[in-house]
Amino acid sequence: SFYERALLKRLLPMLHAYNDAQKSTLPENSGTTVNWRKFASLAIPSSALTEGTTPDGKSLSVTAVTAEAKQYGDYVVISDLLAKTGIDKAMTEGALLCGEQAALLIDSVVLNAMYATTSVMFAGGKATGTITAEDVMKEDDIKKVVLKLKQKNARRFEDGYYHAIISPEQAYSLMGAQGWIDAAKYGSIKKLLKGELGELHGVRFMESTNIKKIGKGED
Repeated sequence: SFYERALLKRLLPMLHAYNDAQKSTLPENSGTTVNWRKFASLAIPSSALTEGTTPDGKSLSVTAVTAEAKQYGDYVVISDLLAKTGIDKAMTEGALLCGEQAALLIDSVVLNAMYATTSVMFAGGKATGTITAEDVMKEDDIKKVVLKLKQKNARRFEDGYYHAIISPEQAYSLMGAQGWIDAAKYGSIKKLLKGELGELHGVRFMESTNIKKIGKGED
């Protein structure tokens, strides 16, 4: 029980992408495929109702989203001699390192699924192959992303914000923006997200080193 708690203590705080993901539990003996349904919004009626007349009903527009449950695992080997005579608590350290590895693994699986989407915007509006080290994320890029989300009627999270995971390099670029608000200034009035740095234009930012790099620049 101790080692399980130690593993979870190291694992849970690092699951940035997992925390905001839509999750589903597979019942036992039900296979490995999970199915979700994505429903499109209904168009508003173009005219008022006519007394005594039932209007034509609308059909639901449904898109199937599927995912396959897969198993991942690893372990460390500690000899009985090391466990009994070692100066460091090797078993505890091993449990903590496994928790850290598991967190990065789960986070990477979720992020890789996100990277596979075609809804991508790059710094400065550039294309993938033209990104350089000088193309860093700026405040204007965030404003454009937020505008695109609003145009698509993308729902905000329950806290009323969009959420973003950024690298330390991206954080360095954004924290000097005019509209940036440090998390320390509002941490006493609302619960902070894990790893939250601050907010900008309706987006709350979390920092992580487990971010994919694009070419020679930033995501």
